[in-house]
This record gives sequence, structure tokens and C-alpha cells, in this order.
Amino acid sequence: MPPPASSEERLASDEGDLLNPSPSPKNASSFSIGSIRAEFPALSSLNAGKPLVYLDSAASALKPRIVIDSISNFYSSDYANVHRSAHSLGEKATAHYEGARDLVQRTIGARTRDEIIFTKNATEAINLVA
Repeated sequence: MPPPASSEERLASDEGDLLNPSPSPKNASSFSIGSIRAEFPALSSLNAGKPLVYLDSAASALKPRIVIDSISNFYSSDYANVHRSAHSLGEKATAHYEGARDLVQRTIGARTRDEIIFTKNATEAINLVA
């Protein structure tokens, strides 16, 4: 059995390059429910002998393995205050944060990175535009 793919390998798989997505994916209409479920560790559990179905995403969303791995890596090696630290960890954390802004910009096709605003929750986001 081959070793499990790293997060980066899963992102750059034969299903497309998720690290550098285009605004309109080539295979937007074709996907496999099984491969999507496999990315979410919680969905591998059984409930009353049947595959778990999770419908409470409004309260809290399940995380795919790549998000769990990224968060774990960030907390274990890159954690620091963003935009407020003068040390190397702070600079690295800020670079990751701003890199996420650039990734979101490319993913959704925003004209500039200044159009991307991160909020702590949906209520805060709605209040900004209301």
C-alpha cells in the first residue's frame, strides 16, 4: 500500500490544481461523492451501522483532511499574531494570511486583492454590507 498523499499532493492531483485554480474549473460538472466524502475524516464513521450524514453545517462545518492538516501545521510551527509581530514567526504568519487573500482572489476571480475581506463569521460579514 503506498503512503498517504500529502496535502500538497492532494491539492495538485489529477482532478485539477487547487493551489492555483482558475475561476471556471475544467471539470465543474463531474465529481465523485465518494472521493469528496473521503476528504472528510468525520464522514468515515458509521451511525447506526450506516455512513454518517451531517446536515448541521449552519452551526459548524466538518473540515476536510487538508484543512485539518494545514491548521495543525500552522499551530505547531507558524503560529503568531498576524500584522502585529516584528519577529520571524509573525512575518511568516502574516505571509500565510496574505497568501490566503491572494488565493481567494484568484479562486473567485476578484479584480484586486483589496476586494477580499476576512470576517470572523457570517453575521459580521452581513453587517458590513447591510
